[in-house]
Amino acid sequence: MGRAAGFARRVVAVGTITAVLLGGISVGGASAGPAAFEEPAAAGIDFGGKLATPDPDRVWAAIDDYLRRGPRPSSWSVAGRELVFGRFRMIFQPQPAEDPLPFAPVATYRFHGPDLVVVRVSNRASARHIRAALIARAYEVDQIRSDRAANRRPDLANGLTEGILTTEGHAGTAPGRMPLSPQDIGRLMLLRAYWHELWARPDPELQAHAVGEMIALGLYDDRWYRNPWQIPDNTPRAGADAVRIRLDSIKQHFPELGGFLDGYRQRPPVDSAWFDWVHLLRERNRDLLRRGAEALIAQRRQSDAELTGKFNDTAQLPVFPLLIVGSGWAATEDYLTLNAPAHAPGQLPQIMALAPDSGTVNNLDETYLSQSAMDLQLPGAPFQPRDFARDVTDFQRSDDFGRAVGVARAWAAMPTVHATVARIEERAAAADGNSWPGGARYRVVLGSQRQVYAAALDLATGLGPQRLPQAEPRQLAGREFTDPATGHRVRFTSATTAEVHNAAGAQVTAGPLPSSVSWLLGVEVDQRGAVIVRTPPFLVDTSGRPTNQRIKGSAVVYFNASRFSRDYGPDDRVLVVGAASAGAWDVEQIARASRQPISWTARGRAVAAECAEYPRGLPTVDPRSWCAEYHSPATQPARRAELATDLSFAAGYYRRNTIPGLGAYSPEVWPRTRRSNQLPTDIAYTADNRLQVTYPDNSTEVFDKIVYSIGKAIDYPGAARDLLGEFALDPITGPAREINGLQDRSGGLRVLGAAHTTNELLGLVREDFRDTTRERVNRQAAVLPPDARTVNVSVRYHALRIAEANRTYRPPGTP
Repeated sequence: MGRAAGFARRVVAVGTITAVLLGGISVGGASAGPAAFEEPAAAGIDFGGKLATPDPDRVWAAIDDYLRRGPRPSSWSVAGRELVFGRFRMIFQPQPAEDPLPFAPVATYRFHGPDLVVVRVSNRASARHIRAALIARAYEVDQIRSDRAANRRPDLANGLTEGILTTEGHAGTAPGRMPLSPQDIGRLMLLRAYWHELWARPDPELQAHAVGEMIALGLYDDRWYRNPWQIPDNTPRAGADAVRIRLDSIKQHFPELGGFLDGYRQRPPVDSAWFDWVHLLRERNRDLLRRGAEALIAQRRQSDAELTGKFNDTAQLPVFPLLIVGSGWAATEDYLTLNAPAHAPGQLPQIMALAPDSGTVNNLDETYLSQSAMDLQLPGAPFQPRDFARDVTDFQRSDDFGRAVGVARAWAAMPTVHATVARIEERAAAADGNSWPGGARYRVVLGSQRQVYAAALDLATGLGPQRLPQAEPRQLAGREFTDPATGHRVRFTSATTAEVHNAAGAQVTAGPLPSSVSWLLGVEVDQRGAVIVRTPPFLVDTSGRPTNQRIKGSAVVYFNASRFSRDYGPDDRVLVVGAASAGAWDVEQIARASRQPISWTARGRAVAAECAEYPRGLPTVDPRSWCAEYHSPATQPARRAELATDLSFAAGYYRRNTIPGLGAYSPEVWPRTRRSNQLPTDIAYTADNRLQVTYPDNSTEVFDKIVYSIGKAIDYPGAARDLLGEFALDPITGPAREINGLQDRSGGLRVLGAAHTTNELLGLVREDFRDTTRERVNRQAAVLPPDARTVNVSVRYHALRIAEANRTYRPPGTP
């Protein structure tokens, strides 16, 4: 609210806005009354879909007016109530807007295969808003069509939006320029239409809409916004710099718009107080949208609970045309762009998701993500994450991104059955394949062992569960580990030999062990009782309970991003294990609450020979200067060892984790950490229910809490690599031969989202294509802004890839 309050102090009486002249056109003044236009102008085509009463006749009249008078992309013709370009068709449909949200987009669109787009127009939008939205959407869709026809696929987010600019110089553009996305081009064509109409006939209301659109496109950001990110070589543009780059980029592509935009900026047709008021209205709209989101998300949760009950009560399930495994942002983006057929009330849907929960990342609370609002685009969603942002110049808050995903799920009525998936089987490889129901190509075995059949499967499960710490193989002899859930114990007589006992203490003389026990303890028992050591056992189970059970206790080890500042006390002594971005995030949360020094340990790494491999930072915390000092002949051995340790923590050093006074690498937090490369070799309970850590040198230390931030495990039970088993995969390529996902040879099973870029899944790609696929995935990562290149789960472009993969995909058995 601080920024809104700042706006409010600058606002004057809007009803008495002073007249301003632009080329002799009088706009403003009490008689012209721009105050009457501020609400629809501030809402624009993104929020203006609920500013009128429902009226399908008004919607169709506005659609017909647009089709009759345009403007429309060149070479497109009108056929009835459609726009046509060769085989490509764009049709229009009124869309009810009756959900609990206070706003609605004016027009959204979905691809139905490669040659058909359906534009859905809110039945509560005004005729002026409808015309504006159809102009923007038609040119946006035409740009996508043109890009596909030319085998062109720019990897970029929308740059014309309020707030900071992160795409300057990326995707092949020159320094000081930004690439224009299809949506950017559509909005610019709307501005061009405004310009032509205003040239022909001055209209105060239309001028207000034009200025409101320019505000929404970040062309007046120099009035208010700041840039909070100050790391050298990795500083986004904001304020006047961002506006200059946007304007220069627009003029490069649309020279004819230069005079119009410059004129409106130099001599805007509204009083400065009107700008303040529109900014306030847009912030108010975002605030109302955030509040309304919770009601809609709650409705979807209730619907999913009812669907889960019906699913569980249905004795004979149908063969589903498509099942989506997962329910987070990737699964949501998949469902949004699949165009699933509607299902009748009381019936199971043909396309639905299977996941333990709704997974919209709201569980990360009010913390910052690693991206800004402009970088988190969700094609096909009614609202973008930036529409929920409290500050469009700052990092996106997790709960606001979760609201965007949750609203998209609810708006699309994405049905999710709450269930875990234990195994996926292919009919051709199954011994009982002949007994499968007709049309079934895949069998999904749930955690309950229920079998569900589908014609197609999409895996959009992300990077898997939290990775658990494992014991060192060379330190196993003489040690004992226990599964806290079942009481099974394994005692190692050497690094490769062991005995297994059950909860009653009796030695297990014949296998097999329960799969969860075998996985946790790293051993198998064959039918003759022989113990086979497969992997070192884990130090804790998936619930964070230590497998060293000498003393019983209830304290647990936590995993990255699962604890927040409210979970720590002022006197808590905490150990964080892991040096990358997740470890830095956990240090940040602890530092906000605890007064104690924070122990931070990570695996040692060799210091790079070239210091340019490290980021250049702020003077107080600067990995590149540490490297130079390390290599200096004048540096003493003790200092060199200290620098080597600090450089092993450089992986998480980027702008998100250097927020002044908050980030783990900020000058305020970094000195509070005690850093080392001593990784725990054992974790055990103490008599007072704390956690004792043993290090490789046999020294011990006691902590109130331990947090492991060592990444995700895509090969753990239930994760994508485990579910895929022996599937052979091929790349899903787009128009520019980019990699948008992976699929089996039939194309019926697909892997979408972050999982498809992992080494484990790329290893399943057929050998003939494996190296090429890896190379293309790496090349695609190389065009990301610097802060995202080392972050595997880059939501910046994965959503765009899923949308692109679905433009030409039709699930088997769907109309």
